[in-house]
Amino acid sequence: MKKVIIILISLLLLSGCGSKNDKGTDIALNDKRFYNIYESLLEYTYKDIRENGYKSFTNTELLQIAYRMLEPKDVKFSYSKDDMDYYSISCETINNYLKDIFGDDVEFNGKRVSIDARYDIYDYLESNLRDKVNASVMEIDSYNEADNSLIVSFGGRGTDFEKFPYNTSRKIIKATMYDDEIIVKEGAIYIEEKVVEDTEDYQAYVYLYDSPEKAVLINTFLAPYDHLSEDISKYYKILEDAYDNYSEEGYIITHIFKKGKNNKYYFAGSTYK
Repeated sequence: MKKVIIILISLLLLSGCGSKNDKGTDIALNDKRFYNIYESLLEYTYKDIRENGYKSFTNTELLQIAYRMLEPKDVKFSYSKDDMDYYSISCETINNYLKDIFGDDVEFNGKRVSIDARYDIYDYLESNLRDKVNASVMEIDSYNEADNSLIVSFGGRGTDFEKFPYNTSRKIIKATMYDDEIIVKEGAIYIEEKVVEDTEDYQAYVYLYDSPEKAVLINTFLAPYDHLSEDISKYYKILEDAYDNYSEEGYIITHIFKKGKNNKYYFAGSTYK
């Protein structure tokens, strides 16, 4: 009997049963288990190494990520001064929102947020606060240690405006699931817009580089004078297609999402090369 048991165990080991799947399984490039988190961090992963999860971000950056998730109920009126209304936002509330992105171990420290930091509400990831405060900018006034909250004000009321929206032309090219993590590979071209000075008219050139280090200039072209001109759609199309046109000259961003509680995934880090 012992010989039979030993033979069966040996066969199981040789066949790989119960061992970790090192090859992983390809999943959809927009799989919901990671994609929303990936999108919320787009502007932070194109030029900086973020290999230590939330610890790779400043507290000001963490607030910038979380404020887009704030609900009107999270912003409580505090006081008025010099014709300006001030509101209180609990740092615990901010930390709870960040858990959805960085996992339960995330620690947000309101004391270390840059005072006078300004956050654009009218951005491409539109804030839930927009309708409540009818403002374009949230500004940090102070930290209230008594109740661990941030005191903020809102201003810049007006209409929406067009922003230069590209720092990279990027495209997810592979998403692989392993036992306890998802690894996402993304190809990218680094894009930079520079205004030409000492000219009578506004002129700006767009430069396409191989990476944030800008070791190789791939291409350059003149940007439209007016971002609202009829040429804008053609201009944006050039930027959107930059990776497809120059993929062999670009760089690769690797994102890692770890499995946490309740089988939910969180951002564990990103690097590029």
